[in-house]
Amino acid sequence: AHVLRRMGRLSEAAAAARRAVTLDPGHAPAHAAVGHVLVQQREEVAALAAFERALTLAPHLADAHTGRGEALAAMG
Repeated sequence: AHVLRRMGRLSEAAAAARRAVTLDPGHAPAHAAVGHVLVQQREEVAALAAFERALTLAPHLADAHTGRGEALAAMG
């Protein structure tokens, strides 16, 4: 999902990240990946929820903290 997101292929990145969450709902980085795609798609509220889920699963996941900050900043 990360590479697809960097390439600007957001719908494919979202599908890949959501598939990862479906396969392993307890994998915090997968939830963070969903959040990053959602921020780029300007769906900040949903992104924030994805980052919060990631942080619930892994409170020290730096990527989720960074993403949460990006989502909050984008919300104004």
